[in-house]
Amino acid sequence: MRIGELARRTGTTPKALRLYEARGLLVPDAHSDAGYRLYGAPALARLNEIGVLKRAGFTLAEIGKVLQREGSVATLIETRIV
Repeated sequence: MRIGELARRTGTTPKALRLYEARGLLVPDAHSDAGYRLYGAPALARLNEIGVLKRAGFTLAEIGKVLQREGSVATLIETRIV
């Protein structure tokens, strides 16, 4: 699916999806011959993870660390609680 459809399915905006891509949080599965970003099930799963972490109060920088498995998730959560 292209970026507009992914945005509609997930309740986000294409602008937010491009921001997530620029921050390394989301990667298109492929590009069409015309250069459109194409997304599939992995992108939907990743956006679900991002959404859960955003609702928990994590910044995009912190979400990047969690998704890349850098540092301890427990430590990041503890900083949110304190």
